[in-house]
Amino acid sequence: MSVIMTQQKIFNYPINMRASIYARLSQDKRKGTSEEGSSVKAQVEACTAFIEAKGWTLDKTYVDNDISATSGALRPQFEQMLTDSPANVVAFKSDRLSRDVMDTLRLKASGITGWLCDGGKLDFSSSDSTMLTLFRSVIDSTEQTKKSERQKLATQRDAKAGKYRGSIRPFGQERTGAWVEPEASAVREATEKLISGEWTFFKVATEWNARGLKTPQTGKQGGREWTSGTVSQYFKRPRLKGYQEYDGTLYKLADWKPLLSEEEFEHIQLIRESRKTGERGKQGYRHQPHLLSGWIECGICGRKLNTAYRGKPKNTRAYSCPTPGHVTRAAEPIEKMLVSRVLVPLFSPSSQEVLSPHGATEAAELRRQQMTLMQEHREWLNEAIEAGLRPTLLAQREAKHEKELAALKESIAELEADSVFAGISWIEHARDIMEFEPIAWENWNSLSTERQRLLIQALYKNVQVMPQGIGTGRTFQPKNIKVEISPLLEELEAEAMQWMLLAAFR
Repeated sequence: MSVIMTQQKIFNYPINMRASIYARLSQDKRKGTSEEGSSVKAQVEACTAFIEAKGWTLDKTYVDNDISATSGALRPQFEQMLTDSPANVVAFKSDRLSRDVMDTLRLKASGITGWLCDGGKLDFSSSDSTMLTLFRSVIDSTEQTKKSERQKLATQRDAKAGKYRGSIRPFGQERTGAWVEPEASAVREATEKLISGEWTFFKVATEWNARGLKTPQTGKQGGREWTSGTVSQYFKRPRLKGYQEYDGTLYKLADWKPLLSEEEFEHIQLIRESRKTGERGKQGYRHQPHLLSGWIECGICGRKLNTAYRGKPKNTRAYSCPTPGHVTRAAEPIEKMLVSRVLVPLFSPSSQEVLSPHGATEAAELRRQQMTLMQEHREWLNEAIEAGLRPTLLAQREAKHEKELAALKESIAELEADSVFAGISWIEHARDIMEFEPIAWENWNSLSTERQRLLIQALYKNVQVMPQGIGTGRTFQPKNIKVEISPLLEELEAEAMQWMLLAAFR
């Protein structure tokens, strides 16, 4: 018998086995850089080396990057892995594969055995091994919770003591609050110019970049050029006036030299809000955004476009990419183009055959049922583990719980999707198609901006603003708006076409 076969026999490693890989990272601090995903790549490399050392064959690799374990966010590749149900999966550590007891039970139900690079194993081959695996999951989950609690208490203690908590020094200052030149002078100048109206956030970014002033760098973070968006976010930080926020509370920083006075800071916040959501010189509100702001995308870099104004306060409203030099287009023609397409499909009597509105009350009641079900199941699971209930019974109860939860989630999704269209005034009194469009516009304009946004986002899957062609100037070109409609709009358009044909031949 060979040495490898002998080692595999001693350590109970199967020979000629196929194994998949699962890697996950809670928060990718390199996201948006050329090194995004490098940490999960390192996990995959370690797992691949593990598989090769055992003489196994690599099957499929599943990767979820930048998905927190504590947020409860869905892990698409983890769900896909459970659906595929590979017999063996290798992970770097146990907490990369299983976040808690629920995950461990789902792995068991899918028939997956977990192999860990540190020599551990999520083993369900016998009742004893299953019990030990579940106990380890409980201990790991409890330790993660305790660690999080200790970190929060330490952070809150530091905040109350006035200790600056940032890992990177703020632009214009040391972590002690002392000013850093020439950055501090640049911040003071920009504050005066912003308040006087001479500069915009875009102008500040342009000036700072021209002077070679980059964002503060620590390790591989920072050291980048400014954009109007990052400048706006910078002036949002209360540390500029000598405070820092933690858990919704402002704490005064000790021995800190503020760059802005209270009055200057509050004045800048008014400017930030007015330029986000409304005409310059008027304060805006975050819950009243423009129709497409923060949703349509730049056709060059894919970033979401913000609302901007060309030139003076009363000049053309536009949608602009935060990246300097990318697309900026007048807002009204884009909005009119998108809305005009949905008016007939959305407000024609034929749309009632496609849309079936439901009240939000039903969805709210189902959400309450969902929360109650999850709470009751958690309490039962804790009691069952303490009582030493057999793993087979745990798995059966878990399967039943997942089925009930899935049914509730499906019903809620259906109700919430439909509720966007509830209460729309359907047009039935137009005598012909020529009269229809003005009435449709009247109905559309009677809706709130937030309702209009929800409708647009339900009827279009994606909208990208592409660069203008050479020689076209600022003339609006519909071909430069790349649109992908939703299946719902396709169905509504088909029904509306039949209605218009019937109306035309009456």
